[in-house]
Amino acid sequence: LQRLGMKETDKDLVNVTMIIEKDEQMVDVPTSKESNDADDSMIDGSENVIYTETRDGKGLKLKQIIQRGEGPAHSHESWTNVIIPDFAVGKSFFFECKNNANIPLSCELFLDGTKVAFNAPLPSNSDRSIKPDNPRYSHRHQWILAPAKRVKLQPTTDTAVSTTTARQPAPAPTPRYNHIRPDYEEQRVNEQLYPDATSFGWTFTGSQQASRVEFFEKTLNIGLVKLDFYYTTGTVKTTLYHPSTGRNQLFRGGLNPEQYAAVLNNPRAHTNQGYRRRVDRPDGQVVADDLNMNDEAARNDADDLAMEEGGDAVAAGSATYYAKNDGYNFNRQGHYNRRTEMNKLQNSQQYSHWREANMAEYSVITAKFYVSIPRRQQGGQVNLQQQRRKKDKELLPIPNQSSVVDIKAAERATIGTKFEPTGPSQCISKSYVRMERIHGLSDEKDWKGEPVFEKKLYYRAEHIVK
Repeated sequence: LQRLGMKETDKDLVNVTMIIEKDEQMVDVPTSKESNDADDSMIDGSENVIYTETRDGKGLKLKQIIQRGEGPAHSHESWTNVIIPDFAVGKSFFFECKNNANIPLSCELFLDGTKVAFNAPLPSNSDRSIKPDNPRYSHRHQWILAPAKRVKLQPTTDTAVSTTTARQPAPAPTPRYNHIRPDYEEQRVNEQLYPDATSFGWTFTGSQQASRVEFFEKTLNIGLVKLDFYYTTGTVKTTLYHPSTGRNQLFRGGLNPEQYAAVLNNPRAHTNQGYRRRVDRPDGQVVADDLNMNDEAARNDADDLAMEEGGDAVAAGSATYYAKNDGYNFNRQGHYNRRTEMNKLQNSQQYSHWREANMAEYSVITAKFYVSIPRRQQGGQVNLQQQRRKKDKELLPIPNQSSVVDIKAAERATIGTKFEPTGPSQCISKSYVRMERIHGLSDEKDWKGEPVFEKKLYYRAEHIVK
């Protein structure tokens, strides 16, 4: 780069912007026309955010902000976070890449670890949009912003499991873990005022149609929290499973939208409208609503307690692993032995899985830029048809949405990308020109060069960033 007249400190030689495709539902979003000024994608700190339109007026550029990295493995880093507003969830998006350098580049783009752009040309001092490469896949598709697909970090054992335990059948899932959405029958409270809990980082686990309730859960630093949302009234029940204080639950009824959002962001938020069930409240207090609770909801609580007390009988999908040694007596064994025991724990398979999950990055866009020059492919029309027939047989399947491991380090990654099919694949003629990467000063193809620029964007929900 120095030989090409550029300095390593030139941070704005390439830029990547996430763009939401506009539709009729965004007429009330404040916008401005694109200008030739410096990068306007960074947030300016004002409360009234104005989104810049693309030149053709068909997209809105999302704002970015520099924040500290997430989790123990990345807390020392500075991340560029893309702010995803509420109106963008469920919408399709694409990218705009800018090359402000005086050398031609090609871009390789990864979306949540899946390569979605393989060798997109980016001439010097130019910009281009990058959208789903549909001819490469079995179906046309879009990139859709969707709630994150969260999975549990499953505990594993380093020793063999006994035959008796391994052959025990898993219990039938209770309504809390049936993973079935209810039929709202147009009785749900306004979804714009009371959004689905998944948009606040909660994981949907099941529902009970007869009780008109949905179940969610989330692991916080205070322990596992279960959420029951009675969708016809907006009542919220939170149950905290604290490692030391045990089980504690609280109902909150009559919440306004601001209070609802506050409770979902912080289950311990005070609203002065909470009450406890009969089994949890102190003696002598009478709560009339206790008499109106549905019997099936009470049976759900009983089923949950039975699953919690069942030990090894708990379904694998509901288990959460915590990196701690409950059997260590600090008062008796002291610091020295504690360090020895922790070294043993860190050599275990469970700790390796936990550490690997913490090292990973979630809901991230990675753009790698290579020095490339355009080359015109040789061959006639016959060879091109043969190449097309070969590609038709090797169409790639549409990728699945990447999963987010449900650990503390990934609690802010509440949004993911869904690859949504829109129809069968279409054969589209491509250019004869391909970008050939420069592998180094010797141009030896056996030596694979690294990208000269690399940009990472971590997309996060607006309420998470705030």
